[in-house]
Amino acid sequence: MRNPFSRFATYLKTLEKINSSNLNPKIKKEIKSSWVKLSITQLKDNSYSKILGYRINYLSSKFFRYLFDEIFINLEYYLSIDKKNPKIIDCGSNIGMSILFFKKMYPEADILAFEPDIEAFKCAQSNIQENSLKNVNLINAAILDKDGEIPFFFDDKAPGSLCMSTNPDRSQGSVTMVKSLCLSPFINSEIDFLKMDIEGAENLVLPELYASGKLMKINRLAIEYHHHINKEKDRLSEFLNILEMANFGYQLRTNWDQKNGYQCFQDVVIYAYRKK
Repeated sequence: MRNPFSRFATYLKTLEKINSSNLNPKIKKEIKSSWVKLSITQLKDNSYSKILGYRINYLSSKFFRYLFDEIFINLEYYLSIDKKNPKIIDCGSNIGMSILFFKKMYPEADILAFEPDIEAFKCAQSNIQENSLKNVNLINAAILDKDGEIPFFFDDKAPGSLCMSTNPDRSQGSVTMVKSLCLSPFINSEIDFLKMDIEGAENLVLPELYASGKLMKINRLAIEYHHHINKEKDRLSEFLNILEMANFGYQLRTNWDQKNGYQCFQDVVIYAYRKK
């Protein structure tokens, strides 16, 4: 059983994290009450939860809790934009928690979203429809550097997994064919924010965006870079160099536990902003 003092310390730490964020007081209050509810509720898989003023359908209770913490507590995709209706592209939406977050912050946001896994896509679609979210276009496809079809790797015992990928080194288990789309044709005007969590395909998508000239139409990006999917390849400098050539500055956020060694897998979140 977990030490009650440790639980209380975690409780205080989480409350402080929420209270110290730049979110408005109303959203902070919703997040705090939702976090408390999730902390004391026994969730079932393939169900729903009424939190944040939403009815949120999910596939896995474990991944649902993780996404709530990542997106609403740790604010991995936080953005501050001085307009009511920013244009946002969301690559790798899973069950749509990031879409719900963007709409909580900017109800009038215009969102284009992509999710290749059919079960996660259907779940995200239901979350958009049942919460009456407007101006959201969700497409069942993987984002890559070209149009076509591609093998998609997933664990059929873990629906809604956060490791599903077009890269066989990222996910093991089952495989199916999914539609793939090139992102650059969808960018025909200024994009305020691009979120990209596509499990290794970012190394294909960002170079194509730069080569097509469409990267220059994006103001800010939050990219989850998947370092050491293949532990023998170190390519982060190439990735950052593309951002530098396109006149972006950036900040990095990551955690690394030394006990896991020097060749372990590591998520690196890159927050890029266009320099003036």
